[in-house]
Amino acid sequence: MRLSREEFHARYGGEKPYFEYWDGEAVQKSTPTRLHGLVQEILVRLLRVMGFDPGNEITIKLDPA
Repeated sequence: MRLSREEFHARYGGEKPYFEYWDGEAVQKSTPTRLHGLVQEILVRLLRVMGFDPGNEITIKLDPA
């Protein structure tokens, strides 16, 4: 069953375990690991050096238009 973004946020928004919205489906996020955290920290540092202001674990809403 395909979910609209509104349905997804109503059902899964802020609830643990966390889910991501992928092409109309709710997909459970994997449990972070030490390696995941290390790679995330490296990427954040690299992006800062390049002049970006990165954030981790943020929600990005894209407009299809």
